[in-house]
Amino acid sequence: AMTKADESNTDNFNIYQNIQYAIVITIVLAILLAVAITLHVSGSITEKLAAIQRWAKRISEYNVSEDIGELGEDEFGITTRALNDSQFMIRDLVEKIMEESTLISDTGKEISEAIRKSKKRMEKMNLKIMDTGKAEGDFVDQVKDAMLISSMSPELLDKMKELLTLIEGNSMNMDLFRGELTEMATYMEQIAITSDHQNQMAETHKEQVGRFKVRGSD
Repeated sequence: AMTKADESNTDNFNIYQNIQYAIVITIVLAILLAVAITLHVSGSITEKLAAIQRWAKRISEYNVSEDIGELGEDEFGITTRALNDSQFMIRDLVEKIMEESTLISDTGKEISEAIRKSKKRMEKMNLKIMDTGKAEGDFVDQVKDAMLISSMSPELLDKMKELLTLIEGNSMNMDLFRGELTEMATYMEQIAITSDHQNQMAETHKEQVGRFKVRGSD
């Protein structure tokens, strides 16, 4: 899950970079187009040039919510339709990044929270096992003291030795279990840290693309 989230965050960052480059290139082309046409046309197309310039200004301000209006079937019309198509692609990419980043962030937070809750349960279980081990140790000491009683029958002494053997075996198993719990808790914390990092990356991508205005005013 973390690998997919990392790949998604990387893809979103690359898409965001491509959007930035596309904006710069689009602005430059739009300005060059406006300058070139201005040199060859008369005042009859000033309004069309102004529309393109207003669009270029909006793009430079991360506003991709408004298309250039219909400017006819001449070179202006062909160019503006191409620019509008490019703007639509930018708008679509921005919305996809926002959706994916929000999904990664929300899911990642839930995962981190669940993992840390499980880790706390393991730590509590480990403490309880330690307490049990201490009580078990006290009991072993009492059994050993009892075995020193000279009047104890051989049969009872054998039973106590057998009990000690069982307790020692169980104690070893519990130590192994505690070690596994500790290792698992450490591993889960590492997963939670990685998830937190993915969440932060997703939030950063949301903040970056959040500067874009992709919808007009209602």
